[in-house]
Amino acid sequence: NDDYKNYNGWSHRQFIVQKFDLWAAELEFVEDLLRDDVRNNSAWNHRYTIVRKTKWPLTDKSRQQEIDFTLTALRKCVNNESAWNYLGAFLGEGPDKVPWDSMPVVESFCREVLASAPEPEKSCRFAVEALARVHEARGEVAEGLNHYALLKTIDKIRASYWDWRAALLSQKTATVAAAAS
Repeated sequence: NDDYKNYNGWSHRQFIVQKFDLWAAELEFVEDLLRDDVRNNSAWNHRYTIVRKTKWPLTDKSRQQEIDFTLTALRKCVNNESAWNYLGAFLGEGPDKVPWDSMPVVESFCREVLASAPEPEKSCRFAVEALARVHEARGEVAEGLNHYALLKTIDKIRASYWDWRAALLSQKTATVAAAAS
């Protein structure tokens, strides 16, 4: 099949793999697909399903392997939204996630990506957002707000969303400050 992005095909594959417990070979299969087309969102989603079925709950080593795999893929195509979304599945708040600032390799990669931009307004929006999340996790409000302001310039279509994220960060900070006093 030449259509590795067919939703119905992936749904059927997951059913068969689940029914006959064929998860062992799936990771290698998906890695081959991602080598051929690193932007294949369906393959990234299937990889997450495989990880959930075979490595969950994640150990620190497993999480690091997934993050390293993703960063390697992002080095090939830095504006790959599918890979950035996959990365975000392991970082942030929520069950089985670790804080954005707990993985220095992610912050380092984002800074490297931003340093390669000819000017701030041409920065990779995904790297800017990831850095905003790192600053949020550290409680570095001004830096986080600066990144959200830059995102409004880079990603005008989502300007209202970035305003909301900035307001949320400010509100969180105000709530923490009020609780501390």
